[in-house]
Amino acid sequence: MNIGERVKKIVGIEGNLRDELLPMLTYNAFSAGQAAGSPLNGFNSLFVTEVEGMSPGFVGVRSLLGGLVDAFVDPFYGIMVDRTRSRWGRHRPYILAGILPWAMLYFMQYHSFGLSQSGNFTAVAWYYIAVSMVMAAVNSFMTMPHVAMLPELAPGYFQRTQFNSMGLLTNGVTMPTMQALLMIFIGLTPMANVPHATWRLLAIISIAIAVPLMTVTPIFTKTPSSIGMQRPAFDFKFMVHEYKQVFRSRSFRQFFVMRYLWMFGWGFFNTAMGRGFFLRETMGAGHLVMLISTVAGAAEMMTFIPNYLLTKKVGKKKMVWFTTPVLFLSFALVLVLRPGWIPLLIIQELFANFGMTGMQWAISNIQPDTTDVDEMITGRRREGAITAVDNLVRTSSAAVLGWFIGTMLEFFGVEGRTPAGNPSPPMFTARATDYFGPFFGSTNAGLRLMRGILPMLFVGGAILALRKFTMTKDDHELIKQLIAEKHEHGFVAPPLQTKVRIEEIAGQKWEDMWIGKVGKPAEMKESVTA
Repeated sequence: MNIGERVKKIVGIEGNLRDELLPMLTYNAFSAGQAAGSPLNGFNSLFVTEVEGMSPGFVGVRSLLGGLVDAFVDPFYGIMVDRTRSRWGRHRPYILAGILPWAMLYFMQYHSFGLSQSGNFTAVAWYYIAVSMVMAAVNSFMTMPHVAMLPELAPGYFQRTQFNSMGLLTNGVTMPTMQALLMIFIGLTPMANVPHATWRLLAIISIAIAVPLMTVTPIFTKTPSSIGMQRPAFDFKFMVHEYKQVFRSRSFRQFFVMRYLWMFGWGFFNTAMGRGFFLRETMGAGHLVMLISTVAGAAEMMTFIPNYLLTKKVGKKKMVWFTTPVLFLSFALVLVLRPGWIPLLIIQELFANFGMTGMQWAISNIQPDTTDVDEMITGRRREGAITAVDNLVRTSSAAVLGWFIGTMLEFFGVEGRTPAGNPSPPMFTARATDYFGPFFGSTNAGLRLMRGILPMLFVGGAILALRKFTMTKDDHELIKQLIAEKHEHGFVAPPLQTKVRIEEIAGQKWEDMWIGKVGKPAEMKESVTA
C-alpha cells in the first residue's frame, strides 16, 4: 500500500485522493486565513481597554452595535447569495470582493491615526466602535457565503465532517503560527506596556498571512455556474417568508436553541477580556495572559484526532459525552482558584479547552445537515437563507454577550487603563457593591460569576438541547436518498415507518412537505413558494 492509499485509509477518503483532497484544501484556505487573524483579534478587547483607554462598558456597547449591524445585513446577504447568477457560482464572488476591505478594517482595529494621542478617550472609543460596526458587515459579507458553500461542495454526511476536519488541520497551522509570533513579540509583557507600534506590526503580519490564503478559496475552489439558475421573485414579504420557512424544520429549531445557549455559555468563560481581567484581578497574574491563551489553544488542538475518529465511527455527538465532564470540572475550578495557584490555573485552562471541543465539534458538523432537512420540506437548496439565520444566531449572541460582559465587568468595578496609567472614563457609574455589599459585589465575585457559574448554566442548557437532536448518519443518508428519488421521479412512496421517522426529524406532516407531494421540481414551483 503506497503513501497515498495509507492517507486515504486513515482519513476515510473514498475515490481519487487528489480529486477529494484538493477541494478540501482550497475551500478551507479561507478559514485558515481567518484563523491567522484570530489570535491577535482575540486580544483586541484588551488592546482597547489596556492600551487605548476604553472602559469595559464601551467595549460592551461596541459589541452590541456591531452585532446590530450584522443582524440587519445578514437576512439581505442570505437572499442575495441564493439569488446570485454567476459563472463562478453563488458564493465565490462575495468572498473575493470582501477581502481587501476586510484587510483595511483589520488594520484599523489597531490604529486610530493619531486620535489616541489627543487624550479624548470618548472619541477614541467611538472610533473603534465605528470600525467594529463596518467590520461586522464586511466579515459577514464573506463568511456567510463561505459557510453556505459547504453543503454544495460536500453533499455527503461524513464528507462534510472531512471538510470541517481539514479546516481544523489548516487552522492548526496558521493559528499556532500567529500565536507563536504573539508570544515572541509580547510574551509575559503586561498588555498595557506593549507599544502601539508592536500592535500595528502584528496586525500587518496577520494580514500578510491571511489575505493570500483567503484569496485561494474564491479563485481555486470549483463550484457550479449559477448563470442558468431560476431566480425567485424578491420583495420584503418574500424575504420574511424565506426566513420563516427555515424555522419550519424541527431539526433547525433544535440546532438554533443549541447554538444560542452554547454561544453564551462558552462565551462567558472564553472572552479574552474576561480572561485577562480574571488573571489581573483574581489571580494577580495579568502578565500571564499570552501564556495562558497559548496553553488554551494547544489543549483545543489536542482533541482533533479523537473527535474525528469518533465522528467517523459512531456519529457527530459521541465526543460530547466524553468531554463534557471535564468542561464542567474546569468551570468548578474557577470558583476555587486563588492568587499564586498558577499550576492549577494552567490545569483548569487545559481542562476547559479540551472539554469544550466535543460540543463545538458537534455543533459545527450538525449545521450543514439542517440544509437537507430544509430541502425535504421546501424542495429547494437554500444554504444562503439557512446560513444567514445561523450567522444571525452567532452574531446576535456575540453582540448581546459582549455588551453584557462589558457592562457586567464595569458594574463589578473592573476598570480599563489610559496610556498614562489612570482609570479609563466609565460608561456608567452604578457599581455592584452599592447593591450586594463588599463581598458579593466585589470584582472577584463578578469574575467568578462570569467565568464559572454562568457557563455552567448555559452550557448545561446546550447539552440538554443536543440530547433532543436525534438525527443520525442513517437518517441523513435516508433523507438524501429520498430527495434524489423525488427529483428523479416526481414522487416517493416509502414505508409508513420511514414517513413517521421523517416527520419526527422535520416536525412536519409528510403530506405538508415537498417530499410528500407529487410532481417534479418544475411542477412543484407553486407549492414550494406558497
